[in-house]
Amino acid sequence: RSSHCTDPGRSRGGRLRAGRPNPLWKRLSPHRHRPARPAGAEGGLSLVYRIYSEKQPGLSPEAASRLGDLRSFLGIDSLTGIRILNRYDVDHIDRAVFDRARDVVFSEPPVDVVYDETFPLPQTPHRVLAVEALPGQFDQRADSCAQCVQLMAGVERPLVAYARVYLLEGTISDEELEKIRRYVINPVESREASHSHT
Repeated sequence: RSSHCTDPGRSRGGRLRAGRPNPLWKRLSPHRHRPARPAGAEGGLSLVYRIYSEKQPGLSPEAASRLGDLRSFLGIDSLTGIRILNRYDVDHIDRAVFDRARDVVFSEPPVDVVYDETFPLPQTPHRVLAVEALPGQFDQRADSCAQCVQLMAGVERPLVAYARVYLLEGTISDEELEKIRRYVINPVESREASHSHT
């Protein structure tokens, strides 16, 4: 059975439960991703691997529901579609272990599409909004993934940082984007994350 990590720590309404902070925040700023370097690269920093996963087209009830909510509740008719991607930054992990976990822990191959480091952006008008837990806020999804990797490979638990990325399709104004931002981000527990492809 797949050990794809789930998000049991979220209470109803998608809120994160408080707990111990994710130690990856101390090593990797959530606003400055350090791309993975090839084996044998110079320098003392360990590799940090970034991976994105999203449901295959038509297989994401969450994206369809979110689209309906934003169009009906916020009245944003210019929003024509939403893609939701899960972004993971993984540190303290061997490349061979990461490659195994890629299609076992961080994604479900039958229904997910997976991208390493970056994901393709559409040629049509769009906006990107990424959301992550505040430093010090326990992220159950990231913690569950780290546990799954540890159990799968019998290695020390890696450090995992998680962000949810919304790709908003359509000609969306700055004012409409701000409405969406306030709708999806609870400032008590989360914040906007960097979505730079570099």
